[in-house]
Amino acid sequence: MTHSSRADRAQRFHFSAPTGMTAGLAGLVMLFGATVAPVSAQTVIQPDEGVDDTPLQLFPTAPAVEDETPEGQIDQPEVPPSGILSEDLISVERLSGIDPDTVGLLDEGNGGIGIDMWQGTSRSRLQQMVRELPDQILSPSLRMLARNLLLSTAELPELAEGESQPTTQEGSLLKARLGKLMAMGYVQETLDLIRAADGSLEREPDLIHMVLKAQLLQGDLGSACALVREQEDNLAEAFWQKRLVLCQLLDGNVTAAQFGATLLQDEGIDDPLFFTLVERITDKRDNPLPQSESMNEVHLALMWLSQTPVPENLLASAEPAMLRAIAENPHTNLEVRLEAAESAARMGAIQTGTLAEIYKSVSFSQEELLKPLSIAQEEFNARSRALLYQASSIETVPETKALLVRKALELAREAGIYSLAVEVHANQILQLPVSADQWDFVSEAARALYAIGRPKPAEAWLGHLDIQAQRDPEAAEAKTALWALSRLASDSYDLDTDDAARRNWAELTLRTAPDQSEFVALRRIQMTYSLLEAVERQPVALAAWTEILDLPRTRHATLPNPALERLMADAAQNGRKAETAAWVLWMLSDTGPALSEPAILASAITSLRLAGLEKQAYDIAIEAALQNGL
Repeated sequence: MTHSSRADRAQRFHFSAPTGMTAGLAGLVMLFGATVAPVSAQTVIQPDEGVDDTPLQLFPTAPAVEDETPEGQIDQPEVPPSGILSEDLISVERLSGIDPDTVGLLDEGNGGIGIDMWQGTSRSRLQQMVRELPDQILSPSLRMLARNLLLSTAELPELAEGESQPTTQEGSLLKARLGKLMAMGYVQETLDLIRAADGSLEREPDLIHMVLKAQLLQGDLGSACALVREQEDNLAEAFWQKRLVLCQLLDGNVTAAQFGATLLQDEGIDDPLFFTLVERITDKRDNPLPQSESMNEVHLALMWLSQTPVPENLLASAEPAMLRAIAENPHTNLEVRLEAAESAARMGAIQTGTLAEIYKSVSFSQEELLKPLSIAQEEFNARSRALLYQASSIETVPETKALLVRKALELAREAGIYSLAVEVHANQILQLPVSADQWDFVSEAARALYAIGRPKPAEAWLGHLDIQAQRDPEAAEAKTALWALSRLASDSYDLDTDDAARRNWAELTLRTAPDQSEFVALRRIQMTYSLLEAVERQPVALAAWTEILDLPRTRHATLPNPALERLMADAAQNGRKAETAAWVLWMLSDTGPALSEPAILASAITSLRLAGLEKQAYDIAIEAALQNGL
């Protein structure tokens, strides 16, 4: 084995598989079939011209979605394709020797917060804020805000007087950003950011652990094992020895793998799941798995090699990226894969197109496909959601398709997964012809289209509802019920008729609140008025607020630490964009827009707008409106 310096290894590191393939690798390809690298929706891997740079994939991603991929899902800003970083970024980075901490994949043109986003924030505070950002965020709008904050290119503020650079033990800002991206399940973005930050592996060699984890979770065992074999100086460490055993098994070198596993056992390494999985492969026996509460990327790869299903109990502790890998593991029970896929999609670790493909892979009897509504109403779980998706996909009669989609969205709203259902069914909604004959579908169609950022089609549906409302009382009531959302989503309205429409809507809200609960009605009215003022639509008249004075106060609510709101407001007023975004994430991430108090939510949205983050503020407002039944 040729020895080389860490600097040399870092310089030639390029995230690709070796062009040669051992007999063990070739056998694996024959066993599992040719596969395609699971690449995020924002990236496209393009190898250097004339070089076979295709990584060997262990975990095949689902087939590419053509007609049924939800085209209307919430847009995610484009990340520069892997291996094809923007010329501007490359030139600045390499010609100026820019600090890797400042490098990003997004600028203001494609979703970034702005190159000056940290100006005015102390270096020590920004480092701490990034390290402590929440990373398990179910709200799509808040998750996108966190993602874009972490991926933005940004200059760092000058060190304040008496302020020192972070110590080596604390780690760099880049490392903190990468750790958060991995924890959120943005595996490809993590690799792309390391690639963009030229020299980062030389400065912080332990980042190689993160690279290896990302490659294993993507099923790119070719690149992962090439990286393991470059660690000749570290292979005595248990961390690297375990991964070397995995690679030896992949090569078919059973004797070496057994020897390596024995050494680990002799050293007292306590990992029963690892050793049992190795024995399943080397001894070709289905030894029962030990009880375990968690697993890592090495366990998952060994489960794949040994064709061992992932136990359902391990889903609870699996991080988002792990959930994605489980969802794509064909040896695992389909019910477990469905649950993992839905959980990963809710946390942004997979695109909803992948979830839709997994939905389509579930087998149903003809009898089930003929009565999806009754099955879903009886038990609304991952399998019945897949059934509704399949039934609505193959349905050719527009009225019936609309009914299936409407029921799927209604049930999802009750189950608290409305955002996910909207994205999955977005393409089906967009395919439905806008028709006056389907006015009873208008409410769901308009809400869903506003949710995915398609106001024009939403307004087209509302136009038909306006016509029907002139002769049908039910349609007129449906139109009134949509006043709050349509008013929030559009700044086109008639001041002369708007207040009358508002009063009608408020009266309807009070009359139709679930269980006649005035608490629910008050929350919806307060939420509407607060959101309208926060996004700076026409201010709600004081008379409108006066009308709800006599309603009972809302029930007990969990409020954030008041210091958060004060610090957020100060950051916004002084134009500290990234700091404002971080305070918003801390303040809202526990409850999300769905459960936040209207006044707190309005304060956060107002702060984002004041800091110049208009789109992010609007996205949070629309999500809050939809999640609160407006």
